[in-house]
Amino acid sequence: MTTMFRSIVSTAARHRARPPVERSTFVMAQHGPFRLAIPVECVLRVERATTASALVPFGGAMLPVHALAISEEAEGCHTRHPDDRVLILRAHAAAPPHLVGLVHAVLDVVAVETVLVRPRSMLTEDVPAHPAVRGMFPRMDSPVWVIDPARFPRPA
Repeated sequence: MTTMFRSIVSTAARHRARPPVERSTFVMAQHGPFRLAIPVECVLRVERATTASALVPFGGAMLPVHALAISEEAEGCHTRHPDDRVLILRAHAAAPPHLVGLVHAVLDVVAVETVLVRPRSMLTEDVPAHPAVRGMFPRMDSPVWVIDPARFPRPA
C-alpha cells in the first residue's frame, strides 16, 4: 500500500506544479448586433430598465441612461424594450459610478483565458471605431468586443 500511496502523492504534486492559467472575467451583454464584454469589476449592478425613464436612481442621485452602442449600426437599435437591462458601471474599482449603460440583454458572466483576448492593435477584423473597444475574443464563432466603460463619453 505504501508504494501506491507514494505514486498518488507524486502524481498530485506534479499536477500542482503546473502554472496557473490567467483568466479575465467579463459580463457579456448584447446591444444591437454586437456582443460586448465588460470587465466584471466595472459592473456595480444590473437592473431591469424601465421603458419610459431616461434616469436611474443610484446612491441618492439620478444617473442618465446611455446606450452602450459601439457603432452607428448599433445606435439605430436603441428602441426601448421591456427586456432591456441597465448596467451601472464604473471606470475602475475605486471610482464612483461612471455611467448607466443600456443593453438589450445581459447574457452571461464568463471567464476567458487572458491569452485569448486580442488587443485592438492586433485585430484584423472590422473593428468598431468606438474608442471604448479595447479588444476582442471569439465565443461560439462570433466576436465579443471587450469594452472599457471609462472610454464611453459621459452623457450630457
